Amino acid sequence: MEKIEKDYSEIPQLSHKWDERIINHGWVGVPNLLLEHQGRLQISSSELNVLLALMKFWQSNDHPAHPSIKHLSKMLGKTEKTIQNNIRSLANRDNKPEGLEHILPQDWKGFISVHRRKSPENNANLTNLYHFKPLAEVLLALDEDQNEAKEEMKRKKPRIRLKSS
Repeated sequence: MEKIEKDYSEIPQLSHKWDERIINHGWVGVPNLLLEHQGRLQISSSELNVLLALMKFWQSNDHPAHPSIKHLSKMLGKTEKTIQNNIRSLANRDNKPEGLEHILPQDWKGFISVHRRKSPENNANLTNLYHFKPLAEVLLALDEDQNEAKEEMKRKKPRIRLKSS
């Protein structure tokens, strides 16, 4: 299989921060909303680490991430069981994060969806497919909620009038 060389040095935001030799190894785009609201979303540091690693392998919505648990384990220096537990937790939340119940879809289950695959030839397990649509929906809802809160603050903001002497 031919390896495609990508040149990321033309992306100005990256080239002003990182040396070209670093950039050319690839990079992951992470929404600031995710980082700014990690606590509110109740995503643990370990879960975020796994989520970021999964994002490394996500090419597009049509090409979901599909790294093996073993590969993620080696990459992050965690046991395979820890990786599996974090993925399970990201995909299957018992409860919606506190305070976000009103903005999350009724059928919300987690931040990622996992599609388990089997080989059609011998029914052997293949690597899972990881989809980020649920996370995108949560972040969009969070954005809308923030915008509504800002608008509400503007409407409620008291006007201060100075008396002329």
